[in-house]
Amino acid sequence: MKAYWVARSKILDHIKCKKYTVQVPEIISKFGGKILARGGNFKILNEVSKYVDYKNIIACTNCGMTPMPYNIAEKNKSFSCWSKLIC
Repeated sequence: MKAYWVARSKILDHIKCKKYTVQVPEIISKFGGKILARGGNFKILNEVSKYVDYKNIIACTNCGMTPMPYNIAEKNKSFSCWSKLIC
């Protein structure tokens, strides 16, 4: 069954955030994911990605390279993130 990850991020530091966001498509693709939509104004970034199954989306959120572990946002102070997994 397909699984979706919906994320909404409040951008706090555009330069630090950009360094992370350019890596996101490659990170997501390593886990069978694909970005379906991405955009927003200069203060908010919205993203929806699709995965082949729930197992892969959980592996991606736990890999330490995605914002799901909120410590990445805390560490970099570049964005705060709200995420929702939909299966």
